[in-house]
Amino acid sequence: MSLEDDIKAECRLFAIEWAISQLLASGFAVAGNPNGPLAFDLYRKMALQHARQQTYPRLGAAMSDLASAEKEAAIDCLLGYAKDFLDDMLRPDGAAPAPKAAP
Repeated sequence: MSLEDDIKAECRLFAIEWAISQLLASGFAVAGNPNGPLAFDLYRKMALQHARQQTYPRLGAAMSDLASAEKEAAIDCLLGYAKDFLDDMLRPDGAAPAPKAAP
């Protein structure tokens, strides 16, 4: 792949992550749970714990650890975006959120 193809693929991946994060945050926001952010934090902790404990026996120990760590990092990033969106959706003042820098 060329550098241009790599950039296009990364941008597509970011757009998908953004859309999924928006949908996840919207689901928590409209669920009607007044503890939406707390429920989301619990959900995030459980998802990260599961990713951390996931093993891939066919890959061998070192590669299994690497795959688990990469999966955990990806989930943490995705749910981090969703948490930011959820916080913005639930702002009591309705003010526009401050722009966030891309990682």
